[in-house]
Amino acid sequence: MDFSKLKRQVILKGGKILDPIKNTIKKSDLLLENGKIKALGKINSNKSTYLIDCKGLIITHGFCDLHAHFREPGREDKETLESGSMAALAGGFTRVCVM
Repeated sequence: MDFSKLKRQVILKGGKILDPIKNTIKKSDLLLENGKIKALGKINSNKSTYLIDCKGLIITHGFCDLHAHFREPGREDKETLESGSMAALAGGFTRVCVM
């Protein structure tokens, strides 16, 4: 989901936030506005807030796959750039280096 296109605030509620810089995992809420992180901590929602229940989930940055083999060009029957990109996103990969 592209949160930057939503016209309202998004709260990821009750997830465990992984911070690789501080090397910590902390249970917290996360507030997004226009696709950017605006606040961490206990965040209250209102009627216009898009709320996502993240209990039992880990919230982290997008991952980068440094060695992927998409099958386009030549084997589009197996995978296209679009289908490979969508599969990567579904797995949490926001960047893919295609060989």
